Amino acid sequence: MLTVLVMRQTLISVHIVDGDHTIVTSTLPLPMHMTTSELYGGAVYGQGSGPIWLDDVDCVGSETKIQDCTHRGWGSHNCDHSKDVSISCLPANETVRLMGGASQFEGRLEVYRHGQWGTVCDDNLNEKVSAVVCRTLGFPWTTSEVYGGAVYGQGSGRIWLDNVKCEGTEARIQDCKHDAWGTNNCDHTEDASINCLPSIGGISFHIFSNPQYFIMIYNYAILIQLKSDSII
Repeated sequence: MLTVLVMRQTLISVHIVDGDHTIVTSTLPLPMHMTTSELYGGAVYGQGSGPIWLDDVDCVGSETKIQDCTHRGWGSHNCDHSKDVSISCLPANETVRLMGGASQFEGRLEVYRHGQWGTVCDDNLNEKVSAVVCRTLGFPWTTSEVYGGAVYGQGSGRIWLDNVKCEGTEARIQDCKHDAWGTNNCDHTEDASINCLPSIGGISFHIFSNPQYFIMIYNYAILIQLKSDSII
């Protein structure tokens, strides 16, 4: 059983089923770009106090507020506050990032979940995954590439995703098929990386880098820049 905090005169706890957090996030006065929501069980933001107002909440998805969903009745439940649920409302482009690259368009792929950034294993990845990531980040990309083997350096902490399979039309990588969150047979030597090759003002760029320098090729010119910002 899961719970979430909402407002009804006082702070209350609500037990809802997975997926119904979309009703809560659409009810709150959030900016229009808040397109990603996550539901956490186990009182990850701390236990509430006082009444537990709702239990067994079942939403269709078209309700304007969670109180309109079916439930067992106000104040009727078999829960305690250790089961309080929390919700995170984030813009889609703030749940994925590229780290360790020479520019914002490239780097080790990391995704955000349960308050933690983690990496993505390179098993079975293809360019459809990179297309989804580059679109989520809002880059002016024309070509995207995905690399295995931690080419932008190894991450640390959780490996959140493995065996990711995207169709290429998903709004974010989290919507692609993948193994259960946190389930993998990888280590950080298999961290995936993405390069979103941009096209700005009709000029196409290709960027290659290592820890000392990066090379940018645009049209027929080549720029080699040291990481110390000196130009050669």
